[in-house]
Amino acid sequence: MTAQPIVLVLPGGDPDRLPATIASVEAALGRPVPVIGLERADATELAATADFVGFVRPGDRLLPGVLESRLRDLAVHPFPVISIAGHRLIRGPGEPRLVQAPPPGSTPADLVIRATAEPATVLASASLVDRLALERLARPSGAAAVWSAMSVNGRYLAGAEVAAEVPLDPERHGYGNEARTGPLLEAVTGATVDDAPGDWTMRRELLRRLYLLLERDDDVPPLSEVFAGKLAGPAGAAAVVDDLEWLAERQAEALELERLRWIHGELRPEDAVPVTYAEELADSRAAMFRLDQAAKTLTAMIGRLESEIYRRDAIIAAITDLPIVDARTALAAEGAKGET
Repeated sequence: MTAQPIVLVLPGGDPDRLPATIASVEAALGRPVPVIGLERADATELAATADFVGFVRPGDRLLPGVLESRLRDLAVHPFPVISIAGHRLIRGPGEPRLVQAPPPGSTPADLVIRATAEPATVLASASLVDRLALERLARPSGAAAVWSAMSVNGRYLAGAEVAAEVPLDPERHGYGNEARTGPLLEAVTGATVDDAPGDWTMRRELLRRLYLLLERDDDVPPLSEVFAGKLAGPAGAAAVVDDLEWLAERQAEALELERLRWIHGELRPEDAVPVTYAEELADSRAAMFRLDQAAKTLTAMIGRLESEIYRRDAIIAAITDLPIVDARTALAAEGAKGET
């Protein structure tokens, strides 16, 4: 039986692009899908008419076919689930950024803190969408709390798929690096040898954006350009050294937080990677496979021994010119005499 979904349209996004979003929902499933606004949603009706609930904001685009495959995978689970897949964040022409789903084993707190769960990537069992969830989804920042609550009441499954393309929303995602790095670089390179109030703050913010963030501009200016106005005298050189020392300290702190001490076999408890239920399931399946192989090996050994016994009886029957049954009886009698 095919799982029946329904899709809720959450507030935000670009209302003018809602028709394109609805069209992408139908293309993602390959058949018509009920799409309703959040203000019209009723938790009791959702639970009665749908198996799973999806979510979108106007402007999101679900990728073709991905909804059908995800529903097929989720429908086999007998328990309530929430699935979060990856998405592409569209920051500008030709500049998508791939955002992975929170990994398996993420705790509810992780799902609240990590801003990686876009509504267009979420599929949840209809039984998890209650009245409180609908009220929270209507709030500006309530979606993360809803995904977290669903992961407590059901089971969280991380999808490996890229489910949707989501346009950059400055209010939710923040601006891209390129939106501010250019003016910041221009202000920093125009500074003189003597620091004016706030100059060192702008320089260190620029260094942080260029060298400490995971997402950086494609064209990183050379440090000689960043410090062009500071290299003319001792005072400027001291400011440059202070800034680079600050940058090195921040990088050392980041490495300390991420470092795993494998070399000498030391692993701090806080650095240990928790075993997820998916890994436990894989280990259990591997153990069952090993037991099955051992059972098959024993069965093969028993068959071989039976063949050897039959071959022995056949040889005795040929020597004594007796049927195999009589040969076995004679052999058993000789064995009994030997024991007495």
